[in-house]
Amino acid sequence: MSIPSRNPLVLALGLSFTLAIAAATARAQELDDQTRSAARELATEGSTLYQQSDFEGAYDRFNRAYQLVQKPNVGIWAARSLVKAGHLVEASERYLDLERTTLPEGAPSDQVTAVQDAARERRELLGRVPSIKIVVEGAEPGSVFVSLNGQLVKPALIGAKQPVNPGKLLVKGVRGEQAVEANVELSEGQFREV
Repeated sequence: MSIPSRNPLVLALGLSFTLAIAAATARAQELDDQTRSAARELATEGSTLYQQSDFEGAYDRFNRAYQLVQKPNVGIWAARSLVKAGHLVEASERYLDLERTTLPEGAPSDQVTAVQDAARERRELLGRVPSIKIVVEGAEPGSVFVSLNGQLVKPALIGAKQPVNPGKLLVKGVRGEQAVEANVELSEGQFREV
């Protein structure tokens, strides 16, 4: 079987078309100046709010900036703001996302440092995250609607230890006409079975 010869003009046009599509895709993925500038402004506002101890506001600005640029040195400040605001579970997840970031070869040192810091800060944070184990007695877990602070708890989590943020928690179980409530307050690092 012989391989048909290729027309050089067809090969050149095909290669040109492929390169044009690749270049257009790369340009579309690059951040435009306006987006970069807006992200910088949001991060600056986040920094100011963080210094003023408005950690909820700081998280909002850092998170929006991170959504725009996806840079670890911005994302880590969103995670730090969550920690300061008492949202330890969410902070742990943000740190984990940053820790899993794959940086390109030759990435700027501040990005590499942010990924390394995220891994270290998450390890330090994990011992501070409280947890709760919700136990259903006298009924099948799937037959009881259980909520934690108004959010439905998935049946697979009934009887399993789960991380929660520190503070006051309201656990409610409903089965038919029966309802049971328990108020719990957890400090950092505490575990409670309810």
